[in-house]
Amino acid sequence: MKMLSVTRILSPFNDFSQVPPDRLAAAATRGTEVHHACAAHARGLPVFLVEGQPHFESFKRWFERYVKRVLFVEDDFADTHIYFINGHPDIVCELTDGRIVVVDYKTPVAESRLWRSQISCYCYLVAPVLGCMPEGMALMLNGKGKAAKGKLYQYQAEDFACFLAALTCYRAFKE
Repeated sequence: MKMLSVTRILSPFNDFSQVPPDRLAAAATRGTEVHHACAAHARGLPVFLVEGQPHFESFKRWFERYVKRVLFVEDDFADTHIYFINGHPDIVCELTDGRIVVVDYKTPVAESRLWRSQISCYCYLVAPVLGCMPEGMALMLNGKGKAAKGKLYQYQAEDFACFLAALTCYRAFKE
């Protein structure tokens, strides 16, 4: 069976039709830049940004305050036996309160309903490596450099069931 990425599986359910193409392109470029900067910082590397600086500052403040230890940064995880899916969460870390969390950085202002399914799948993929089921978090980075907002997702079984429904539909209608 063909290996599919989490983002590819969920892509048919993202609707950006109301966003002007130039704004969408700029947001995509900024998001990529910010993700690279956050990854570099999590790895202890220097960061140089221009446009995405406020989002990065938001991340950096959250990271310095809440992250005790980094376990993985943008590593690829795969299920090659059951669902044939792969994904790479932005960061897997231990928070200062001892919780192990799979974190996905988000730069949009509004929360997407897809995030729960996406992050639950990342938790599913990471769990065998960790030996436990981690919590999932969407980290909404602030475009003005203010505090990032962490959205913890507790109902992972329901969220993962939604992901599996999307996977079934993708394989049935897109492959």
